[in-house]
Amino acid sequence: MNSIYGKLAPIYDEVMHDVDYEEWADFIDLVIQYHRQDTISILELACGTGSLSLLLDELDCYEITASDASADMIKVAGMKGEEAHADVTWRQIDFLNINLDEKYDAILILFDSINYLTEQQQIEELFRQVRKVIKPNGIFIFDFTTPVYSQIVVNLLNEDRVTSNGYRYIRESSYNAQRRLHENHFTIQKLNQENSQVVSESEETHIQKIYTLREIQDIVSRSEFSILNAYQDFEMIAAGDKSGRVTMVLKCQETR
Repeated sequence: MNSIYGKLAPIYDEVMHDVDYEEWADFIDLVIQYHRQDTISILELACGTGSLSLLLDELDCYEITASDASADMIKVAGMKGEEAHADVTWRQIDFLNINLDEKYDAILILFDSINYLTEQQQIEELFRQVRKVIKPNGIFIFDFTTPVYSQIVVNLLNEDRVTSNGYRYIRESSYNAQRRLHENHFTIQKLNQENSQVVSESEETHIQKIYTLREIQDIVSRSEFSILNAYQDFEMIAAGDKSGRVTMVLKCQETR
């Protein structure tokens, strides 16, 4: 995760230009308040450039630590936090190797980051890592995209765009339905001041494993967590086989 987001970090926010972060943050706040109203401390894993944590911070009711494996992404997030005068703690953390003394009321990993774990054993390890740093009766919230989503958006994600900070990126999206692997290949070009010539060029390839709801439910059943609920998209309605994005809310099966 650190290596694949190094080159994308300077343009990540513009690549995500179509994401409604305010809707996403409002939904996550609603889920937190519904399932654990006394939540104060939050750890966000795979926070990217910190957009969601910054919006949650504006609610002025949480103590937020936001983390990402990529030093480049955390650097961008920190600069955004300074500009916003936000009270967010930024940490570089690999979510498959969490070494923190603190424990948290709620732990988040969103934006289909779990889909980057292409082996079920990696998801099981993530659950073990989260278990170490979650408080008794804490909640673990994550989302993932399903084959329904990939089949809908695979061609819509193709994009050729010039950013406001002098880059051009070309995104080529493909989905292997048989293997259930979704690939996004980025060509990233740094342009000169007139945006007329390419100064440098780099490439990144992002590969995600697309899981079904049943597969994730089965993985949870083998963990120390149980499912409180599974929501469809950004609504407080139950997810099902036709859901494109699923948000899961877990709790520890036993308190400590």
